[in-house]
Amino acid sequence: MSAYRRRIDPEAGAVAVWLGAMATAFALLAVIVDRDMNAESLHPGFAVVAPDTDPVTDTPA
Repeated sequence: MSAYRRRIDPEAGAVAVWLGAMATAFALLAVIVDRDMNAESLHPGFAVVAPDTDPVTDTPA
């Protein structure tokens, strides 16, 4: 066996898994917050409308 090959510390692997889980949770939270920030309730002037709808009057174009 090569001298360069070492056994991975199980504790280091657990830390890596934990950090990956935290990064995933943070990314999901960021997506949720971003969707909430784009909601009409928080920004009434920037409502998401259908592409074929006039954004000012919210009527069919």
